[in-house]
Amino acid sequence: MAAKTSGARPGSGAMSPSGRHTNNRSRVTNGRQLFTAPVNLQTATGRRWKDIVELIACDLGGPDKLSEFQKQLIRRAASLATACETMEADMVRELPVDLSAYGQLSDRLRRIAETLGIDKAAPPPKTISEIIAEEEAKRC
Repeated sequence: MAAKTSGARPGSGAMSPSGRHTNNRSRVTNGRQLFTAPVNLQTATGRRWKDIVELIACDLGGPDKLSEFQKQLIRRAASLATACETMEADMVRELPVDLSAYGQLSDRLRRIAETLGIDKAAPPPKTISEIIAEEEAKRC
């Protein structure tokens, strides 16, 4: 009896780290889409979500340096952050806000940041002499 094959032609398509052909993976896994369902990222919230994902990924060294698990946590963090920002906007507009839910979202966002290893405070700004020294070192 012949061995069962995946149906892919030999030499066609790249292989994923798991050994599957990339043409057998989802568009999300291949990076062609951000979500499995259609989503409009042109809304203000969609653009902000995408910005947060990109900013956190850069904080962690860039998307090419991240594991899949880190990417998943970044997506969760962006979702929580945009939800918190929406609630904050409602507070400023003097609309009712569930402060208990806001606190829970904020705490979960903090826990994700800790898991990702993101520091609570940004490093102190560089002094002028440090900036000049770095620029001179680049010229050499």
